[in-house]
Amino acid sequence: MFGRPCFLIQGNMCCGVLKDELEPRLEPERAQELLRRPPRGRWTFTDRPLKGFVFIESGGLRINRQLRDWVATARSFAGTLPPKPASKSAARGSRAVKRGGARRG
Repeated sequence: MFGRPCFLIQGNMCCGVLKDELEPRLEPERAQELLRRPPRGRWTFTDRPLKGFVFIESGGLRINRQLRDWVATARSFAGTLPPKPASKSAARGSRAVKRGGARRG
């Protein structure tokens, strides 16, 4: 979906990983404020800012508490978003698994 590992809550991105950086999805209004606290991150890997998405370098996640805090903040925000409807292809895939069959691409 994003070209990198991502974790979803009810179909909404919670956080992802790009190389050695964590990409938490944050409440857009609070993202700027949250970036002021250590570990600091950056807004985007392109020239265009992504609203509510930040990148936290691995050096800023040296202790487990820092990683847990960022993931908890992202998880909390993603949990407030309305669930996304399942795509038709995802629904077909889940039916194949329920019947015990493997899907071939």
